[in-house]
Amino acid sequence: MDDPATPDTGNGAPPIVDMGAYEYEFQPSIAAHLDIKPGSCPNSLNLKGHGVLPAAIVGTAEFDVTRIDVDTLVLTRADGVGSGVAPLQGPPGPGIHVDDVATPFDGELCECHEYEGDGIDDLTIKFANELVIPELQLAEFPGGSMVELVVSGQLLDGTPFAGTDCVTIRPTRSRTRTGDGDQADEEEASQTASDFLETKRGPSPFSVGRMEL
Repeated sequence: MDDPATPDTGNGAPPIVDMGAYEYEFQPSIAAHLDIKPGSCPNSLNLKGHGVLPAAIVGTAEFDVTRIDVDTLVLTRADGVGSGVAPLQGPPGPGIHVDDVATPFDGELCECHEYEGDGIDDLTIKFANELVIPELQLAEFPGGSMVELVVSGQLLDGTPFAGTDCVTIRPTRSRTRTGDGDQADEEEASQTASDFLETKRGPSPFSVGRMEL
């Protein structure tokens, strides 16, 4: 409803904005802590991976993750390129859970740590790589690039929030030709062996909340 005491000039007293028939109060966004691949550093992303990208919206004494409206969550690029991806909400498949898996990080953007739980619940979410990579146009980045990503949403009372973290694009494995034919270089051979062992033994039982792509 229009406030007759406010001239319809768009110059109402802050933070009230007059728009003729509508006035509203601007609601600033809460800066939340986001930890992509909690417990892991760096946050590597394999562009050929078919798994999930795990993340945690980190709870603090001031930010209760149980107040988050999970239906509003979306992952985007910080530069606005591409579209957004919603987290998986299984079952079936991965879902959204409240668990203590991460610790707030107050370092520089795109730095990371390997800290896990801190005694305060976090909201764990997972995004399908088969959607994240094309929708966020991540294939345009060369190996080693750091890409800033944002998870945003609203609390149950409508208050907006957003958290930022980075992923590092895993370099594409290269092959070299020798007199004996194509052979994987040392880096590829090492990574292949690592992938094989990880597949056979699964995630470490001593690493709570840690997931590798």
